[in-house]
Amino acid sequence: MSYINLFYYLKPIIPRKLQILFRRIAALRIKKKNAHVWPINPIAADTPNNWIGWPGKKQFALVLIHDVDTAKGLNNCLKLMNREIALGFISSFNFVPESYDTPIDLRQHMVNSGFEVGVHGLSHNGRSFRNFRTFSKLVPKINSYLKDWNSVGFSTPAMLSNLRWVADLDIKYSCSSFDTDPFEPRPFGVATIFPFRVTNISKSKSYIEMPYTLPQDHSLFIILKEKDITTWKKKLDWVAEHGGLALINTHPDYMDFEADDYSYNKYPERNYAALLEYVKEHYKGQYWNCLPRSLAQFWSSSFPDSARYDYEGTEITDANRVAIYSSKAKYDREIKLALTCAPGGHFEQMRNIVDLYKDYPHFWITDRTTQTENLLCGENAHFIKKAHFKRPWTYITQLPLVYRLLKKEQPTHMLSTGSGMIVFIPFLLSWLLKINFIHIETFSYINNLTKMGKLLLKLRQPILSQWDEIKHKNVRSIGSIIGEQMPVSQFLEGGTSPDIVFVTLGTRSQSFPRIVEAVKALIKDNVIKEKVVIQLGSTKFQTYPTEAFDFCSPSEIDKLIGSSKYIITQESAGIVTKCLKLGKRFIVMPRDYKYKELPTKSDMNEDLHFRLAEMGFTYVVHDKEQLKEAILKVDQLKTGFHFDNSRAVDFLRKLIESR
Repeated sequence: MSYINLFYYLKPIIPRKLQILFRRIAALRIKKKNAHVWPINPIAADTPNNWIGWPGKKQFALVLIHDVDTAKGLNNCLKLMNREIALGFISSFNFVPESYDTPIDLRQHMVNSGFEVGVHGLSHNGRSFRNFRTFSKLVPKINSYLKDWNSVGFSTPAMLSNLRWVADLDIKYSCSSFDTDPFEPRPFGVATIFPFRVTNISKSKSYIEMPYTLPQDHSLFIILKEKDITTWKKKLDWVAEHGGLALINTHPDYMDFEADDYSYNKYPERNYAALLEYVKEHYKGQYWNCLPRSLAQFWSSSFPDSARYDYEGTEITDANRVAIYSSKAKYDREIKLALTCAPGGHFEQMRNIVDLYKDYPHFWITDRTTQTENLLCGENAHFIKKAHFKRPWTYITQLPLVYRLLKKEQPTHMLSTGSGMIVFIPFLLSWLLKINFIHIETFSYINNLTKMGKLLLKLRQPILSQWDEIKHKNVRSIGSIIGEQMPVSQFLEGGTSPDIVFVTLGTRSQSFPRIVEAVKALIKDNVIKEKVVIQLGSTKFQTYPTEAFDFCSPSEIDKLIGSSKYIITQESAGIVTKCLKLGKRFIVMPRDYKYKELPTKSDMNEDLHFRLAEMGFTYVVHDKEQLKEAILKVDQLKTGFHFDNSRAVDFLRKLIESR
């Protein structure tokens, strides 16, 4: 449990005066330590790219927000609103729907008076953002209040937020961050005095984030015990000078409308009124005082494609910059992915989640083959030789290389699609180096786990499966990671040929002459009348009268699949999924351990091809006669298998962001 979560669990039993005393003692040290970035952080003044200025050519924007934390604050809202009306200002009031009752008449009166109403969390106990799962459960209820109140704005209690999680709400804007404020429970700043857009983890929704840029009243007058508005005026002048957003978040809970003195938990309301009078007097006609929903609308229309921010925050230092403005800027919380997998189908499956890993710095750990060399050209790729448990020393040789690599690259997360021949040593080192390890079982295993999967399960490591069949507390189904999209046109430049049958034996080091012998016999018997092209891999065989080759680039394999009448293949998830994507009919002849076509008997546990046969997308054959029967009725096979990896990519993104 974090210190923040612990504090909010204990907060109800700690007397309020004692809480404030502790914070005042801490604030003296914090203020001195952060004098170089508070109340002004110089790097926050940079304007966004293509900045066009505020409406009406105003010098700066002014947004007034009031977070109403308690029922006592609720009782002061009308007084505060009337004060603002008298001075010629408008603002937004944010209420906590489940901490006290907010009368509909009050909300309606505020809206009718030209003000705005927003939602300030669900309750004010500081626990909503403990983790992504906790917050996700609250999203429907918060959205319900937003809809009932006709609100489009949200502010996070105590600024304990994750901006990307907030984006799951049905909102147009939020005030859940600050440019600089070392006195908050999470002293992280976005280091800008301008709004910016935030997208949710799945990139399906976004909103405009408005950081407060003037210190909060509670910090100034209750914690720091300041007796005037000098700090407010200093910061306002600096924001105005740089043409930014002057957003102040004050609390009617701490305002005293009767007395003119300070107490342990109150300050005179005249301080706030004095700030508004200062704005009117010194900046007459130079500021745009608007409701936050109006500013969000302006920013959305002015910057529809503005930079997205992936914000969790970092401690404020003299060099800190969380949000960096540029046309394609993105703060990625320093997430870095290590993508580790064996060549072949494991590698192809990893490549299918490019929409996930392209958004983060990443590098590859795999074996060097024609496939990986071609497709990782220009990528940050590191090659290690495959190991095998029958030759344990081969794992030992991987160890120093992978260790040096991980120390150099410093990944935060390691993403694996198997197999253990490549993944096992990176997994062990992820434990040692405290790297978040995420393993996705291969698409070709439905009812069983791979050897690597079984090992991870014994070590109580969670496993992600692409199917729903395996029921285990540490196995979670996320759906297929194989996406639908494939540049079909480049594979079908010449169109489908009724005169070519493509036979592929894959990249395994074991020979597979049985399939070649069966094909040759059927050519001789005139069952196969078309031209046959065989990719032999490691199989040595006299293939006359067919055209044959050992290995070629993945693009050449793709072209052969795309241009063939049908395909005969081993049990390869990579080839099978390409056939399904391209709408090609195919026949599977699995390798068999008893013929030494596989290194171990357990390698026969793949069952994807059997499932596809049940669904009518392939035939599974084991000898020449079965292959003959399959070829004679190959036109009866189904095509049009649908892939969709959006569920899996969305889950993985959330998992990575939450760790």
